[in-house]
Amino acid sequence: MAITVANRQVKHPDRDLACPEAVEGSLQEIIADANAHGWGTVETITAMEEVQGTFALPMRRHDQ
Repeated sequence: MAITVANRQVKHPDRDLACPEAVEGSLQEIIADANAHGWGTVETITAMEEVQGTFALPMRRHDQ
């Protein structure tokens, strides 16, 4: 599933709600693919959270 195009301007008050909706389908596909390859849903979500934290940490440091 493709991620939908951002349809709200950067300063739009609901932009933060649109992004999770845009990526949800792709995340569900990742979980389904991991399940099909023998990984459990909870461990897949945990792994995704871990990877997300690794990606986010340098960005948070940069923004400080």
